[in-house]
Amino acid sequence: MCHAARVPVAETAARIKAVGAKHFVPGTDLGETGNRTPADGLQMFVAALEAAGTNRDRIQTMGRETSAALLMG
Repeated sequence: MCHAARVPVAETAARIKAVGAKHFVPGTDLGETGNRTPADGLQMFVAALEAAGTNRDRIQTMGRETSAALLMG
């Protein structure tokens, strides 16, 4: 099985800051047997983004506003 390259969280945080949180939607491919749940994975990702300097406003934009806009049209 081929695995995708991992992007460091600090690099992701820098990209979010550079182009704006409205262009990102957080997501996970977790949930398989033996892995964490998607909710746990998102919580870990958000904590890592915060540790890398992404502020709460940007995280809320990605997780709430951008996601809702895509779902609601």
